Amino acid sequence: MTRPDKFTALTPAGGSSSMVVMRRTLFPFAGILALVSACQPAPRMSRATPLPTRVSEPPARDITRELAVATFDSVWSKVRATYYDTTLKGLDWYAVRRELRPRAERAETRVALRAVLTEMLSRLGDSHMSVLPREFVAPSPNDSDSDAAPGGVGVETRILANRLVVFRVDPRGPAALAGVRGGWTVDSVDGTRADSAIAELARVRNPKLRRTLFVHLTARLQHRFEGPAKSLVRASFRDERGVPRHLTIERAPLEGQAVKLGHMPTLVAHASSRRLPGTTTCVGVLRFNYWLLPVMPTLTKAMQSFEECEGVIVDLRGNVGGLAAMLSGVSGFMVDTAASLALVTARGQEIRYDVFPRRADAQGRRVKPYSGPIAILIDPLTVSTSEVFAAGMRQVTRGRTRVFGERSAGQALPALVSKLPTGDALMHAVGDLRLADGSRIEGAGVRPDVEIPLRASDLQAGRDAPLDAALRWIADWNRAAAGA
Repeated sequence: MTRPDKFTALTPAGGSSSMVVMRRTLFPFAGILALVSACQPAPRMSRATPLPTRVSEPPARDITRELAVATFDSVWSKVRATYYDTTLKGLDWYAVRRELRPRAERAETRVALRAVLTEMLSRLGDSHMSVLPREFVAPSPNDSDSDAAPGGVGVETRILANRLVVFRVDPRGPAALAGVRGGWTVDSVDGTRADSAIAELARVRNPKLRRTLFVHLTARLQHRFEGPAKSLVRASFRDERGVPRHLTIERAPLEGQAVKLGHMPTLVAHASSRRLPGTTTCVGVLRFNYWLLPVMPTLTKAMQSFEECEGVIVDLRGNVGGLAAMLSGVSGFMVDTAASLALVTARGQEIRYDVFPRRADAQGRRVKPYSGPIAILIDPLTVSTSEVFAAGMRQVTRGRTRVFGERSAGQALPALVSKLPTGDALMHAVGDLRLADGSRIEGAGVRPDVEIPLRASDLQAGRDAPLDAALRWIADWNRAAAGA
């Protein structure tokens, strides 16, 4: 942790090039990695690999004792050398090794070894401590020799009441054209049954672990709809009346710019904006899926167009994080005074995330940050950098920002990713993050000011309840400001 280049991605000057070497890169907020680790890359054929299920026959040995021990020792040593708390939260790390190393020696498969390593990492209680199977760090089909672009069908899903439901449908996407509507239940995708996977999640008693696994499982099931463009996905739904709908849908190219992060599968970053009618003028709505540099031109142009709007809504539902350095610039669109959003502490280093108020546009003309009300929409798939933005903006704007929706994931720690002898990768937290007031997001998540649970009835009726509540609050805020 003495090499400064490990922290390049965290500094405001750091660019995306600092995120391409796994052994040296600090992923500032590893929500992206939580998504990637949860998403097994789709195969080159149209049929997706089923989710792992319980098997009756034991798997065959696929690692030697020497390889298992070398991998265990590598994980133990990396954590001891890089964990942000030099006391490892008071744990006797040597005692942990004496306890678990014999089990690693007896592990005959990568799956069994991963279980031992996961138990060791879980002793520290942080979200960004996990083993990424080698299948997740290998090149994805989108990185293959084929020229197929990354594709999808234009749906987002969420787990609701132990069911996988359609959360949002792109009205221009293949799923909408095939008749898929919000609120439909997803029974299976390419042979993967959603209910059995969700049942496994329901059996997890630890609430913190269950929240973490919720993010992973939702992302994993969502990923089944994605794959190479022009490939087919076969999905079974039940509509709002419970009528089965068995559909075969051709994936269309995903909108946005493909981004490659080291050995991670290709991500497609996209952003969109729109203007909704307000009480007197308009309300601007921003939405983007990753905190990655390709979305910045859209955000910049959108904020310029929102200057006269009576409110701005930032929709971070499903945004799993990304480059933390973007926090300073994006908050600077909306905050006129320099302020601290968050502080990361690691061994021997502190890194601040401050608001950089925007004073000029790309043409050098003087501008002012937006000064009206800001509503931020979050849900359990709002992770990492997105959580820091929501909580930090609420603190620094002092009543001008309000958060709507459901509690966020509570996974906000800087992490490194390193290759292991087995071909798996280790994601391990190397910094602790606290907001300006000293509070932590890790484990607790961001609680909305206005909590609005996801309801199937709203989805089926085409209602976006958090968005509607945000619009009402913006109208009330402006009325109160005018009265003052």
